[in-house]
Amino acid sequence: MYSGLSVSPLKKGTYAMESSRAKVHRAHLGSVLRRLYQKNQALFAELSVDPTITSTQTAALCALHEEGPLCLTDLGMATAMDLATMRGVVARLRRSGLVTLAGDPSDKRRVIVSLCQKGADYVARMQPVFIQLDKKSFEQRWRRKFRQSDKWGAQGLIRR
Repeated sequence: MYSGLSVSPLKKGTYAMESSRAKVHRAHLGSVLRRLYQKNQALFAELSVDPTITSTQTAALCALHEEGPLCLTDLGMATAMDLATMRGVVARLRRSGLVTLAGDPSDKRRVIVSLCQKGADYVARMQPVFIQLDKKSFEQRWRRKFRQSDKWGAQGLIRR
C-alpha cells in the first residue's frame, strides 16, 4: 500500500497503520533512556520528602553537600548543567533558604554557593529516598524490557 507502513488488526474489522520507522524509534536506545528518565522522575516526585524541590535542585544540593561551597561554574560541572540553568536553580534554592551566596574574596566576579542548614537537613532526609529510588528504578520489570530490546547494549547499563 504505502511504502514503510504496515497494517495490523486492532479489533475485528478495524486496522491501524504503523510506520516501520515508529517501530524502530520505540526500540531505539535514546527512546528507552527517555522513558527510563520519565519513570525515574515520576518515582522521585512520589518518594521525595519535599515536593517543592525538584530533582535538578536536589542534584545541586547533593553536590554542595559532597563538595562543599562551589562557584556557579564548578557547581554546574558537578551536576552536568549549563551556567544559565545553574543560575536559575541556585536562585530558586536561595529563595527557599536552602543555599546562601557570597562573593569570592579572590575574584569579585565569582559567586560562591554554600549549603545552609536547611539544605543539609533536606539532603540528610533524602538519603533513604535515594536508596529506595535506586531499588525501584531497576526493578525486574525494567530489566525485562531491556532484555527484550538489547540490540544496542542497553542491558549493560543495568549491570553497571
